[in-house]
Amino acid sequence: MATISNCFISGTFNGLTFYVVKGRQLVRTKTSIDKQRFYNDPACANTVNG
Repeated sequence: MATISNCFISGTFNGLTFYVVKGRQLVRTKTSIDKQRFYNDPACANTVNG
């Protein structure tokens, strides 16, 4: 995982996902899981709140 400095990109671009965690801007490769699969897949049941 790489750290980005002085950059204000957020979201996915060219297969890379840019995001912020605890004030640090990070980038990683895009994952294959989407929001719908995350909330409906039994394998993710322990990570969903509620």
